Amino acid sequence: MRISRAAKTLLGAALMTSGCATTLAPGAADVRILRESSAVSECIAVGNLAPQVDVPGYAVADARNLTVELGGNTLLVTNQTLGSLISGVAYRCP
Repeated sequence: MRISRAAKTLLGAALMTSGCATTLAPGAADVRILRESSAVSECIAVGNLAPQVDVPGYAVADARNLTVELGGNTLLVTNQTLGSLISGVAYRCP
């Protein structure tokens, strides 16, 4: 059985990108992501963060993990470009 060049290319791309996925830490899926600073007025800031991943979907997962690591449960996005999260502030909210 011969595999076409296109199939090999697709398989290679799938294998390369599958290693890039950021696994969510326990509790990270529950992190609320907000864009309005007024929404965190009752919260305590626990730290600034900047995801180390450049891929938009993975940057959000990384930011969720960093928020949990800092003891937060809410992320206020302070900077993003073209839908990719650049930086934010982790908060602990009631």
